[in-house]
Amino acid sequence: MAITPQLPSVYDPAHPLNLLPIPELKGDLSNFTQWRHILSFHLRYKGLTRYALDLNLDAPSTDEERETQEMHILHAYSLIASKIENIAPVFEKVMGRSFYQDVSGTFHHDPARLWHDILELWRLTLNPDT
Repeated sequence: MAITPQLPSVYDPAHPLNLLPIPELKGDLSNFTQWRHILSFHLRYKGLTRYALDLNLDAPSTDEERETQEMHILHAYSLIASKIENIAPVFEKVMGRSFYQDVSGTFHHDPARLWHDILELWRLTLNPDT
């Protein structure tokens, strides 16, 4: 009889997501590399990486697929947005808008756009003349 390995419960302190909690991204982005590494781990562990990286997802073909995709998108967004409050003032100063808004000023819940905005802020703060 084959034994199926059991993943620990998310309430178990030894669960992989509990062992690597997502750190708060510092306002000066000094821990950006660590934050990005651990956030990427969480997104990959939960199968949400493509929602944070793909700006042009395929349209779902059924209502059930649309609802599932929407839940995955919101889950990915919440993982990213949950640890970035400290960079809000810097983002608004550098980018001229909130990171929760698109260029037109409309609020969004798009994890790929949010991820892209944070990467752009990091790039601009590292090389402000580019």
